[in-house]
Amino acid sequence: MNISFQNGIYKYLFGQGIAFTPTIHSFLTLIRLIRNAVIPLLQNNNSVIFFLGAISLILKFKDSKKLFTVGFLWIIPALIVNQWFDFDALLFGRHAAITGFGFAFFAAIFLEKRRILCLLVILYVLASSLPALTLLKQPIPYLTEQKFVQQLPKGLLIESHFARPQVQGYYNGEIIFTNETTLSKKEIGRIIDRYLDNNKPIFVTSQALSDPYGLYSGPFLHMISLSYVRGYFLEDVIRLYSLNEYATIDKDAGLTIYKVIEKTNSSYPNIQKLKNNRRQIDYFDPLSRLITSLSILLFTRYYP
Repeated sequence: MNISFQNGIYKYLFGQGIAFTPTIHSFLTLIRLIRNAVIPLLQNNNSVIFFLGAISLILKFKDSKKLFTVGFLWIIPALIVNQWFDFDALLFGRHAAITGFGFAFFAAIFLEKRRILCLLVILYVLASSLPALTLLKQPIPYLTEQKFVQQLPKGLLIESHFARPQVQGYYNGEIIFTNETTLSKKEIGRIIDRYLDNNKPIFVTSQALSDPYGLYSGPFLHMISLSYVRGYFLEDVIRLYSLNEYATIDKDAGLTIYKVIEKTNSSYPNIQKLKNNRRQIDYFDPLSRLITSLSILLFTRYYP
């Protein structure tokens, strides 16, 4: 490839095709930028490693400017790449995964001569990380949903855009995905009306109803989809219809299928909120959960 080192770095940080980096035009945007940068680093790398690495890096500013500069340049791209939103169900913050080695490296420097603290950190990391790994052996929520939708009667299925890779092509009927630019809310309503007029079944998943909240990245809940601060994407549409619960796929994962019965004003289905669910990647990391909860509280309190 004929590309200079400088252009390569620029394309890596700013040349993403489907991602975007928000500009700071308000205090709320600044808070979101900080949240998007910190929470993935916190949850993907363990909170203790994150904080010890950050403290060690700051201390190196006095002790070794050269080492500080290397560490700073190693970690700082995470502030940019963690702003990328690919709108997919892969691990959020994966683009900045390499910066985790930077935090671990500086945490190791900090712990080098602190043996007791090092032992405590190892125990904390094991206790907070190993339980999360057990979920990798459990059924993946969207793959479980994939198997179930194959059995649904032919008609219309409304599904979350996050489940598109797992569900698309497996339902014997038409599927529309929520929160995508291809269909507006009015168009979704017209499609539902058409199926009702033709007496064809219409199914809606709980993931579609909760979108953009309570979504999954593999076996884990998407780390910034748990605030439930604003309304659901389908709220204005679904309130015009009466729904019945059709089947429960996985109660713990919050996976349920609803069926549209008729067009009549009704209350929105009671969506299970997954804020304190076992499928959070940092469920056993109390420090990470405390900070995440405080950030959610901040958004809920000041930006309802």
